[in-house]
Amino acid sequence: MIRHVRIDDFVDSGSLQDVTQKIRDFESDDFDFFIDSLPPLNDLIRAIPRSLPLLDAIYTRCEKFDNRDQDVFRKQLECDQMLNRIIWWIAQLNQLSTVTVDNNNKNSPRGSAFQFSIVRSHIGSILGVLQRQNPEILDDIYTEKNQLNSSLEALGCHGLVNSNNGMIRLVDATLHENIRLYERIKGVISRLKDLQKQKFSFWNESLTKASHQRQLNLKLSEVFERLKQNEIIEGILDEILTNTHLLSLHRIVRKRVQADRTLINVFNSYNNTKPEGFQICEINPVVARVIVIFKNAYTQLTALTPMIEGSDSGYTHEGSESPPSEEDSPDEASVLKESSIIERSNSSKIKDDQSFSRSIIEGRFNGLNGTLPDDARWITLSIYSSPSEVDAVVEKFSSFFEKQKLEILEALNELNEFQELEDLQLKTMFSVVILTYRSVYESTQRQYRKIYDTMDYLNGSDVILDFSIYRLLYRQAKTDHGMTNARDVTTQIWETLYDFPSLKTCTRFNRFILDCVDVIWDLVAGIDGRLPRIKIDYECHGTFDESRHIKYESSSSSPVIKQYLWPGLISLQEEKQILKAIVLT
Repeated sequence: MIRHVRIDDFVDSGSLQDVTQKIRDFESDDFDFFIDSLPPLNDLIRAIPRSLPLLDAIYTRCEKFDNRDQDVFRKQLECDQMLNRIIWWIAQLNQLSTVTVDNNNKNSPRGSAFQFSIVRSHIGSILGVLQRQNPEILDDIYTEKNQLNSSLEALGCHGLVNSNNGMIRLVDATLHENIRLYERIKGVISRLKDLQKQKFSFWNESLTKASHQRQLNLKLSEVFERLKQNEIIEGILDEILTNTHLLSLHRIVRKRVQADRTLINVFNSYNNTKPEGFQICEINPVVARVIVIFKNAYTQLTALTPMIEGSDSGYTHEGSESPPSEEDSPDEASVLKESSIIERSNSSKIKDDQSFSRSIIEGRFNGLNGTLPDDARWITLSIYSSPSEVDAVVEKFSSFFEKQKLEILEALNELNEFQELEDLQLKTMFSVVILTYRSVYESTQRQYRKIYDTMDYLNGSDVILDFSIYRLLYRQAKTDHGMTNARDVTTQIWETLYDFPSLKTCTRFNRFILDCVDVIWDLVAGIDGRLPRIKIDYECHGTFDESRHIKYESSSSSPVIKQYLWPGLISLQEEKQILKAIVLT
């Protein structure tokens, strides 16, 4: 399927080895001189895989320059072109081949596979440089990989739908529902004609006499008659407009149209960006084979990056990724249902809060002066964080809603399932925070109690021991970048919002989850395990409390809380409100 046509390769192995050694021994700090002394990058890229050791040396040496351009790897080292050729080369290795195998022939499948085992460390080293210096490049790689996953799912969009009599073709289902609609419309037309024949006291034979002034003079009995007539008309229109079967078919067809467009676009994208010397030799190939070959190539490539593979979005948080866990926690998963995350209500739209003034923000952020210990221990013992450190964490938590909310909602609004559903978007954001808090809190308490039970400690708790436990748990979580909790949260969200598949590919949403995990560890365990430890205030008690809540700008004057938009923060040691919750009344 994928064929590598031999092209003129004038770069001999001896020259590559000599230049590689010179690059490694290069000692000058003159970045421009280094770039000018390099062989033509296009020739080196064409010589992949033999040139990978040299490219590795070039990338490693470039990383050490302090005066280099920020985007040198993309603009001057042609990293996109290089990665594209590596992908096609790996894809060629992965496809099934019936040609004669020769280990000594580097153009044969097995010979190339043997060569891959030699150069894989160089590919990993190059990806490590890009991950440290230009992580957005790797973000693009994961985006491509996720697009291929979505394309494979799109292949499953067949032309059948379920019916009472089993599976039927989509066109037959559409025809059946439209025939039923036609019969209903005929009945509606008959009912409207009967309604025309009825005589109401507020009707007038002359339309010119049924003026606005005439309507203002209606008697109570005439208003009741008009209400009855309008209710009949309303029922007729509802019957026609709320056809759930046709709406369901429309949703299915729209999804399948998008799926087929995605498949065609993916194939054309790869066919149009193939490197020199590569081609897809079939004019009408089996789509699934092409997608699987390239998907496996991306999987092999990402496996070489110095990080753990993570969420479907491909976003990496400080160099780490990890796939969502298969484990399930029913109690935690129920939070999404408790907060009505999947409720598509018709409640009033919440307005954008671009004008949410800084004074209001400061009004809900009470600060920590006076709420935390101010005795000598605050300065002399390391088990207490300073007020400025805690203020910074609280401000970071608050900024997710005050500063980043619009960006996150905009990203969610681009997903088909979330379009124009701002209430659902806000509930999704809120639920991420609650799920993250529960995941971090329960995991720390589980380990905390286990240590005390193991020690058979019966004298309550010890502040120094607590500090040691929380510091150990905190540092383990930070080393892992909180990926255990992130997997826990994403697993619950994906399982609950199983009919929202595009949410997995939203890079900005997955970054928000990782950011939440990061700051909530600071709250639950304390900064580096130090006091104070802070809990979130998210349980709705029904009535607005000025000491705990602040009203969102679109709230009514009612004291009844309709919805929590963002939780508050409470110091566990002092049981005092540090940050007021934002609520909608």
